[in-house]
Amino acid sequence: MVKIIRLRAAHGRLGVGKTMFDENYVDKGGDNSVIPGTDIQRLRPVSLGPRAIGFFDDELDVSFH
Repeated sequence: MVKIIRLRAAHGRLGVGKTMFDENYVDKGGDNSVIPGTDIQRLRPVSLGPRAIGFFDDELDVSFH
């Protein structure tokens, strides 16, 4: 079963601030689907409600460890 990690826990796990996480690590559906300077795919956000988002735990683990 895949866990969903909330925004604060996701950027905290990577050790970056919210702004850097949003600009560099979150997939916004544009042409640039990799993290700058790497060949790692950006994280797909999951809607948890009207304003809340999360990220798949397994994508965080595979991409950055």
